[in-house]
Amino acid sequence: MDNNNQKMTLKNNSKILYFAFIILGFSAMMSQIIVIRELIFLFTGNELTIGIILAVWLLWTAIGSGFFGRLTRYVKKPINLFSYLQFFVVLLLPLTIVAVRLSRFILFLSAGEISHPLLIILIPLVTLAPIATSFGFLYTLSCNILSKKDETKSFVPGKVYFFEAIGAGGAGFIASIILFRFLNNFEIVLIISGICLLSGLFLLFVSSRKKFQILTPIVIGLFFFIVFFSPQLKKFVNSKFWGNIKLLESKTTIYGNISVTKIGESISFYENGMLMFTYPDLLYAEESVHFALLEHPAPKNVLLIGGDPVGSLNQVLSHTIIEKVDFLLLDPALIELTQKYIPSTKHILNNPKIKIIYQDGRQFLDKTKEKYDVIIINLPAPETTQINRFYTTEFYRAAKKGLKKNGVMSFSIAASENVIGSEQAELLRCLFFTFNLAFQEIIIIPGYTLHFIGSNKKGNLTNDPEILISRIKHRNLPTKYIQDYYLRFRLSPDRIKYISEIIKTGNPTKINRDFHPISYFYNIYLWFTNFNKKMIGSIHDFFQLSKLLFSLIIFGFVLLFLILFFRAKNQDKKFNRAIYISIILIGCTTISLEILIIHGFQAIYGYAYYQLSLILTGFMVGLALGSWYSIHLLKRSKTAFKRYLVFQSFLTLYPLLTYFVLISLSKITLSSFLIQASFLVLISGLGFIGGFQFPLASYLIFQHKKQIDRIGGTLYAWDLFGSVIGALLISTLIIPVFGVLAATLSFFVMNFVVLVLLFQNQ
Repeated sequence: MDNNNQKMTLKNNSKILYFAFIILGFSAMMSQIIVIRELIFLFTGNELTIGIILAVWLLWTAIGSGFFGRLTRYVKKPINLFSYLQFFVVLLLPLTIVAVRLSRFILFLSAGEISHPLLIILIPLVTLAPIATSFGFLYTLSCNILSKKDETKSFVPGKVYFFEAIGAGGAGFIASIILFRFLNNFEIVLIISGICLLSGLFLLFVSSRKKFQILTPIVIGLFFFIVFFSPQLKKFVNSKFWGNIKLLESKTTIYGNISVTKIGESISFYENGMLMFTYPDLLYAEESVHFALLEHPAPKNVLLIGGDPVGSLNQVLSHTIIEKVDFLLLDPALIELTQKYIPSTKHILNNPKIKIIYQDGRQFLDKTKEKYDVIIINLPAPETTQINRFYTTEFYRAAKKGLKKNGVMSFSIAASENVIGSEQAELLRCLFFTFNLAFQEIIIIPGYTLHFIGSNKKGNLTNDPEILISRIKHRNLPTKYIQDYYLRFRLSPDRIKYISEIIKTGNPTKINRDFHPISYFYNIYLWFTNFNKKMIGSIHDFFQLSKLLFSLIIFGFVLLFLILFFRAKNQDKKFNRAIYISIILIGCTTISLEILIIHGFQAIYGYAYYQLSLILTGFMVGLALGSWYSIHLLKRSKTAFKRYLVFQSFLTLYPLLTYFVLISLSKITLSSFLIQASFLVLISGLGFIGGFQFPLASYLIFQHKKQIDRIGGTLYAWDLFGSVIGALLISTLIIPVFGVLAATLSFFVMNFVVLVLLFQNQ
């Protein structure tokens, strides 16, 4: 078909195009989720790496839309190109997953090895470039295709945005509720590729029967080739990823990826690439529970959160006076795989004293009426904001309520046997003083693993090794490492004095809280010590001047907005720049508040994956409804700028509303349903505002520029660029260092400045 025939085809088949745009949004969101999960697994990622990965994806999408999107005006048959690019995605998405998994092998990195910060930037920059750029270009191409219909051209970017949002919302919901429950990443990639294949073939069938007949057997043959060889390909890349380590099984669940490996007689379990535990590891198993249990004179009821379900539980049961053990973990697949590869697990878990509970630890402690003699936290260091929730003053107070009068609580963290550096000391001091707000008495057991043990009652704990040794003998514990000589060494007066001076008498430190997760930042700070001492000094200086620098950052953004605005030579350019600046800030604000709301939800409600997926879907549904309603109003009334001002005012106030809601929900007791409903309404409202503004912005700029594909692509690129800034700053810097209140105030100030600039153009 020639170009005129394509126009006729498009005019008569609007629903086909709309469906293709929905598929585009669906496949783009699914691809984003998949590659982020893969890269998290590669880097054992925390929020810093997630923020970098997300920012890189958004950056390449913006480049595809804004830079390469300029080429769409030269495309004579855009619908054919749209189909070809969908075929390209069929091949590109599996290749991207393969490239990510092979990158560790190519760069000679061992499994579980800490990645250099530069690699966390460079690997996503290289591997995500083709596919993210393609999706960005497809948005601008979609605007070009739709603009060739006899419709109001100023509505085109908003319409494409609307249909993509529908697809993206559906992807988030289906991925979390269905796909990740039953399928691994490779299988999901094949499904996405199949959907793109069918969509591309259908569009090609409508626009060019001749090319459809030629390309169909080639593309379908390629797809089945990929499907046929995918098991072998998966096996190959997994073997290269793990190197000389034998991979027994890798299982993807809704909570992430669990891998079971074997070296000699040792079996290791990894979650998202991070080592959870190794069996047998008797020293770890004994240390993880006996220090806390020996501090209690007669423990009978024990709560164990996280840890080794084989070694740790077996050691707890060696205290025959214990009557009940509640073992809390999130992912049932861990128990399933442990029983499969460590046969003794079944015997241990069948003990009537043990009860396995699959629930978030925070949520469990908030709701349980059970009182425990000992609560033991066996979790990694606060390397992520998700894990950080178990190291905050709010959590320690919740745990305190779950203890009996003479109850004992403990947690541990990696340290140094003899000398503790200043960077590590800051993290340890933060954890100690935070812990001390909840518990009257705390003792610290020094060593490679530092054990913090707290009690509600003064005089309840002891660091006298002779008392602990007498309890070992009295309980007839069959320990191999936790014996008299070992306890006397670990609790020697010199070691106790040294660790006390380092932690208890050091410089004042900030308290780790749910809405100010500073220990997460300290842990990143400590992580950087593995690579660059000069960088550490810079980070330390930055932190010392944090309040001043935070003010300078906000002032810098405001100054930049003002310079860009007032440098415009005429009123039309000032108007357009004001709109573009507001779109950048809309992108930055919405993604930042989205992350902030999710952070608040996890802190208040706990990590409930299905509910979290509903929250994320709520944002995309709000985005779709907002863009639909905006277009609907434009068709009835042309007072676009006034409505734009009104909703910019809403966005200016929304950060303050978000903070108020989060603080209120953290202080009052509501049912689970009301908590989830509150977060769903809050994030849907945020999505609605962002979705409402985008079609209005494209309509307003179209009054001055008539190239709708340029407008749509450029506006979309600036929106994504704002999201890049937000993704990098909010979870990696603003929330952990400055806290939620500072974050919301900063977005209020910046949006207020933009609102003033917009009022200047009435």
